[in-house]
Amino acid sequence: MSHPAKKLLVLTSRFPYPLEKGDKLRLYRQIQFLSRSFNIVLVSLTERGLQDDHLDALRPLCTNIHCIEISRSGYLLNAIKGIWRGWPLQIAYFYSEKAAREVHRIIGQEAPDYIYCQLIRMAPYLPKTDRSMAIDYMDAFSMRAARRSELSGWMGWFWKYQARLLRAFEASVGGKFPIKYVIAESDRLHLEKAGVQSLQILSNGVDAEYFRPQPETKKDVDVAFVGNMSYYPNAKAAQYLVNEIVPILRSFRKNLKVLIAGASPTRGVRKLSGPDVIVTGRLEDIRLAYVRSKVVVAPIFAGSGQQNKILEAMAMEVPCITTVPVGNAIGVSSELVPVAESAAEFARLANQFLDNPELRNKVGCLSRKFVLQHFNWDACCRPLLLITKEETVLENG
Repeated sequence: MSHPAKKLLVLTSRFPYPLEKGDKLRLYRQIQFLSRSFNIVLVSLTERGLQDDHLDALRPLCTNIHCIEISRSGYLLNAIKGIWRGWPLQIAYFYSEKAAREVHRIIGQEAPDYIYCQLIRMAPYLPKTDRSMAIDYMDAFSMRAARRSELSGWMGWFWKYQARLLRAFEASVGGKFPIKYVIAESDRLHLEKAGVQSLQILSNGVDAEYFRPQPETKKDVDVAFVGNMSYYPNAKAAQYLVNEIVPILRSFRKNLKVLIAGASPTRGVRKLSGPDVIVTGRLEDIRLAYVRSKVVVAPIFAGSGQQNKILEAMAMEVPCITTVPVGNAIGVSSELVPVAESAAEFARLANQFLDNPELRNKVGCLSRKFVLQHFNWDACCRPLLLITKEETVLENG
């Protein structure tokens, strides 16, 4: 006789569709996995009314969906109130007392067996409860803020201050959740130093069937960078690529074509557009950016966690060049994904790939094999089942 599935309430700051941001993609895949074992109740903050097709993408996976709308001005008011509380801006911006009351009401109404919270920004929404709770830190936000402080010029003091606040908040949240997840080992080590113990690695995956090679597509772009272009580390990386790396590359090869692809480009990213630099904005099918490109160059110095864009490109057999922190977070060797720390080094490595089609093909094939071996979504999501084994984790933690 089969037992009815337990109810799992998933609390998130963004509705996990469409999949134009890394946190949305991660949660969507996790909900797909969890829906096989649980009745999912999704509770999401939203900035505006959702389109029907966005809701339709989650309805088959959830028994109930609750959307709590907060206006843009509401988020700004949240930030002001939260700063007075001494909270990091990352937390303050997303916290609304009115929305918190609604979350408490929904929890009381739904009476879930377990609660899964995505990101520390949602932790203040959860009341004290005897229900088993888990949180996905995803990244060490304090490490991200510290890196940003080094790249922000006169605003560096602000991000150093935010890094200190985030470090304290990350530590304080840890005691509330018996089960805690983080994407990458480097972030886990950083959080452990801040006092967050018993973190489980919960890696991102790649849909390698969807992101598969398309050898019939013409490679009409030399160098590409792909990502959500409203995200600060991505916007800075795009600007660094075009303003610092590309001029050096053009000293090697005159007719260089560059592609910057991804949703919501900032004004600074849009200004990069020119005769030989294409800034696409959001693409309906992001795979087109990868398959057109000979090499992906990702000079990301400010971010943390794993970069989905690198894994997706690797799955499509496009060679990549990135920074040391990004390569370490993926756990890939520098022979497979070369790393660089200067514009000259990025340009030299990119030129090697552009000069050598055989090298591109060899590294591309090995990259896909690496992704198939290490980044299957089902395997990556399996640690989520610890949500039901809280006592075991506590005893062995």
